[in-house]
Amino acid sequence: VVVKDGLVPVLTKVVPSYSHLGRLWNLVKGVEFQEPQFWELAARRLCEQQSESSLSDLYTVLELCLKFDTSISLQKTITLLVDQLVNSHEETIDVSVCEEIFESIEALSIPSIEVKQLADGVSKHISNSLYRYGYEMSVEEAVTLFSTVACHPMASEEVYEAAKEAADAVLSEVKHRVDDIQSREELEALQDAAMSLASEAKFSWHNYSSVFDERYWLLNEYE
Repeated sequence: VVVKDGLVPVLTKVVPSYSHLGRLWNLVKGVEFQEPQFWELAARRLCEQQSESSLSDLYTVLELCLKFDTSISLQKTITLLVDQLVNSHEETIDVSVCEEIFESIEALSIPSIEVKQLADGVSKHISNSLYRYGYEMSVEEAVTLFSTVACHPMASEEVYEAAKEAADAVLSEVKHRVDDIQSREELEALQDAAMSLASEAKFSWHNYSSVFDERYWLLNEYE
């Protein structure tokens, strides 16, 4: 209805944020005969109106770029969004969005040196966020982070090092979760995830195994 009734030009002129633009795009992106110029103008306008950006903002614009093949015309906007990430204080890391951003940057039709500059800027933001808030991730999220983002060819070495520090913090926090577990099945599931994380981060499992051994012993005593 939005596309059929010609509302895209109107709505893209008034959306107040990238989150609204992203929701509008998700609503109509499967429809053919889009008008790329209106999306491009909206992306530029919103970027000029803000002083900080988020990974989701960046991903919205990258998705538009790849859909309409506007890598060149929106390159300045993308670069500015990456620069604005420095001012961002995202307290959570959406691992799936990070992976999609690296994939999208890699697919841009711009010189490889500029692709690397964008990837390095995103890597810097991800690293900073991991150093600040990585300890808040679940074990499962940390495993996914390693397998999809930290080892991604577009990610810098700094992302890997920040992910390792976060993994160590997450594994250290596991001991508090273990104390609340009342069943062997739940304990085994957490241990499997923790072992996977230690393996991905190349940590010695011996450094973390004792807390599980102790809990297994206590559960056996309770039975």
